[in-house]
Amino acid sequence: MGTEIAGPFGGWRAGAKIRLGDAAFLLQDPVLDRAGPGYELRRARARQLTPVARDVRLVQAHAFRPDPAARRALDDVTAQGLLMARLWVLPGLPRLIDTVPGPGSVTLVVALPEARALPEVLGGPPYPWHVLDLLWRGLPALCTVLDALHTRGFAHRALCADALLYTVDGRIVPRDLGQAAFAAVPGHGPGRATDVRDLAALIYEAVTGLPPGTPPVPPGMLRPDTAYLDDILLPALDLDPRTRPPLARMSRRLRTLAMRGIPA
Repeated sequence: MGTEIAGPFGGWRAGAKIRLGDAAFLLQDPVLDRAGPGYELRRARARQLTPVARDVRLVQAHAFRPDPAARRALDDVTAQGLLMARLWVLPGLPRLIDTVPGPGSVTLVVALPEARALPEVLGGPPYPWHVLDLLWRGLPALCTVLDALHTRGFAHRALCADALLYTVDGRIVPRDLGQAAFAAVPGHGPGRATDVRDLAALIYEAVTGLPPGTPPVPPGMLRPDTAYLDDILLPALDLDPRTRPPLARMSRRLRTLAMRGIPA
């Protein structure tokens, strides 16, 4: 059985009730729709009403006409679900509850941790020191998740502030598996090196309020009280993925920052 909302550009909306298989859901904000050739990709927070009451996140690819891009969208969501199921034992990664096929659609029902989107909690960059302190304390958990992915031959490859959650106990974890279910793009270097760069870019923007340029201006030149980050971030932002430091080195430095706390 498919959803009660179907058809091209029918869309999901906050407050709507939908049915997926034997379960009913109440959609909540934010509801995100992205249209492509012959398909829509939908994401939403939801309250599952039956048969179990709980908060979840829904991800659905809905194809409304035959098209190679629509077929890829369905395959991509299916692949994400298969990888979530495979990696369910790893703490900090999204946990798949169910995969629900429907007429022209496939939907993932994913457990929603007690967390909010990172920008909702920290606000917009550049962050003042007391907010940076929250970032330093939360990032080691993200490094642990990334290391677990890397150890198993995967990489997220889509890290950014909007792709991260801040949990009630102060950990920063990925909202989803990013591009981990898909083959890396030729010429972009190993996926692990991409994660290192993306993590460094996230920190760079958090500190300076700007994305890193090519080459990046040392953060200490833009914000002198963060000059100690220059030798952490600049190597990780190198254009050559082969010269970027391993994630473990960045993780150790971030744990040191977390223990330092807010500077006097």
